[in-house]
Amino acid sequence: ITGARELRLGEHPHANNWSDAQRQRAAGNYGTAAVDLHKILEVNPGNVPAQLLMADVSLQVGSPEQSAQAIEGAASNGADAATLAPLRARLQVQQGQFAALLAAIDNGSLRLAEPLRGYFRAQAIKGLG
Repeated sequence: ITGARELRLGEHPHANNWSDAQRQRAAGNYGTAAVDLHKILEVNPGNVPAQLLMADVSLQVGSPEQSAQAIEGAASNGADAATLAPLRARLQVQQGQFAALLAAIDNGSLRLAEPLRGYFRAQAIKGLG
């Protein structure tokens, strides 16, 4: 996940959870990563990097509600639109919101850089059948 503010690990009691969450996510252990991220977000609910990683992990385990909550939390805590756009697009694909995704891409309300714009546009068209 790029574009997020850096997490200051030394300032927070769950610094090891951040490293563990990143390592577990990289290893494909999404449930374990989610547990570590929940611990971080309990202490610091405004932690944008943890919210972004939680959004990603939640999509990986098929929990769109949790992902949507994490995306909105990151947005309200200052995550930039360019960082959020791919997560929002993945969420819409997972929820089967293909028409809404295509409309958002085409009208510019969901700004995705290439090649993601083309990829998600194709996913939306494919989903519409």
